[in-house]
Amino acid sequence: MNETVKTILKRRSCRQFNKEIISDEDLLTIIRCGIHAPTALNKQNLFFIGIKNQEVINKYKDYLKDDIYYGAKAIILCFERFE
Repeated sequence: MNETVKTILKRRSCRQFNKEIISDEDLLTIIRCGIHAPTALNKQNLFFIGIKNQEVINKYKDYLKDDIYYGAKAIILCFERFE
């Protein structure tokens, strides 16, 4: 079994994060993986925004009823383009 499959099978939902701040390089790597993930009908119509600025993250929380970010120090927003 390859490492990717092992990682997927061991994955668990997380509701608490440590206080470490992810590096820009790691955040970009995660976004790059999302960009290269397969899409339905190969439309490639997704785009991603990585946010590490806590003030900006807090503004998004203001629009929601619950804190869905659970204190995360970085978030990645995924959007679909409509043409």
